[in-house]
Amino acid sequence: MSDRASSFRPFETSLDQEAALRLLRATLTGAEDGELFLERKRSEALVFDDGRIKTASYDASEGFGLRAVLGEVSAYAHATELSEAALSRASDTARMAIRQSGGIMAAPPQGVAISISMSVAVSDNWPSSARNTTLAKIGMVLRRSTTDWT
Repeated sequence: MSDRASSFRPFETSLDQEAALRLLRATLTGAEDGELFLERKRSEALVFDDGRIKTASYDASEGFGLRAVLGEVSAYAHATELSEAALSRASDTARMAIRQSGGIMAAPPQGVAISISMSVAVSDNWPSSARNTTLAKIGMVLRRSTTDWT
């Protein structure tokens, strides 16, 4: 792996360091402790069966976590997007919890759950591309629907 591919330099590629520090300071105003951590994670797995590759997978992700602590209250916000906008949203969330000593638990949304039951006969010979196309079309129809499914 090249040095560039293996390095993680978010302040050179994704975030302005001064803006991140400004948001961190604003978040931690009035807090006793806190942190901003930035992370990149990569994982790869190979599963062999009888000397042959059975499955192979690769995953790459990056993001940040922002934590502020005041007394017994710990506020935590995170995102998988490394941007000033995402950091600003996380800062707003953490500050709200700290300033309100834990915030107020909002009631869950009412009447938005969709419960659908359907039976689809799937053959072992059904190609995955056809299956994926069919499921995508079903999803599009459901998202456009204004019918109350509850």
